[in-house]
Amino acid sequence: MRFLRKEHPVFKKPIDENIKIWRYMSFAEYVSLLDRKALFFTRVDRLEDRFEATFPKHIFDPNFEAQVTEEQRQNLEINKERLLAYNQFLKKDTVVNCWHISDYESDAMWKLYLKGEEGVAIQSTYKRLSDSFNNYDENDVFIGVISYIDHENDVIPWDNAYQPFVHKNRSFEHEKELRVVLSKDIRKELAKNNGKKLDTLEFPVNGVEAQINLETLIEKIVVSPKTQKWFEELVHSVTRKYGLDKIVIKSSLAT
Repeated sequence: MRFLRKEHPVFKKPIDENIKIWRYMSFAEYVSLLDRKALFFTRVDRLEDRFEATFPKHIFDPNFEAQVTEEQRQNLEINKERLLAYNQFLKKDTVVNCWHISDYESDAMWKLYLKGEEGVAIQSTYKRLSDSFNNYDENDVFIGVISYIDHENDVIPWDNAYQPFVHKNRSFEHEKELRVVLSKDIRKELAKNNGKKLDTLEFPVNGVEAQINLETLIEKIVVSPKTQKWFEELVHSVTRKYGLDKIVIKSSLAT
């Protein structure tokens, strides 16, 4: 079955579909990517950011709430409880894979994700990433640019349950994140279960892999700045052994 990535109003595409994106990883993660031909997705409730996929303090506009009647206020509270309860459920039913949007490689991202280790960065584009899922049909796939907010004072739309999943705290603005989201389709899950009642739609706690087309995904491979010549040659060698015909270059930040 050929997958056609779903368009979703909450997941906003970049203006330029050929905008460059980066994923920084250790050498072990790179080898795993080549070996398994799959991207790893983390379950949202396992992410470290305490604001991750949460509604801000004010779910509804405070100015609006100040004008409602007591009966309307009670209805708002009921809706809040329902939204928050479903949000907790959805965090376990959703997994993510994150990329950094930038025309250039980032010294900050090297330091943040490798912490002094030797590693590589995969450079792709939004279009390449999207097209790499063309033959994936295991789960629903959504891709969108993250917006950054002040969770204490800002309000986000609450028209869709995925809104908190595309809004992060402004403390993480430096990440300039493009996010791939996998979500379970209840119809597919029922089909897998032969139409029997489902006990859960949760993803495994330790995350999941999604098989993708590496030739489509990867534009080039960049070796981290503070590495020896032997490591650069090793990345070249491993890349060739896995049959990936892609450019491998040393970081432009190397001294």
